[in-house]
Amino acid sequence: MIIKFERRTDQPDAAGRCKVYLVATFDGQRLRLSTGERCLTAEWNEEKSRFRKSFSGFQEANDVLDALSEKVVKAHRDLRTAGVMV
Repeated sequence: MIIKFERRTDQPDAAGRCKVYLVATFDGQRLRLSTGERCLTAEWNEEKSRFRKSFSGFQEANDVLDALSEKVVKAHRDLRTAGVMV
């Protein structure tokens, strides 16, 4: 399973902030979930897929991204262990 985060620039809000999505790829399928976070272009590091220090509360926001990633991995593992098709 590959998990990454992306900032979708196709639907910015009035302030120019765009939603950040979790994208999980597994078994030829893709799952895209909104993280609930929004940021400006200058606040997002495209290479690292993380918030920059210029984002207010960047450490907490990056911790939320890490926690979401762990939840998705755990859910995928639990479903596979139970023999359920993901």
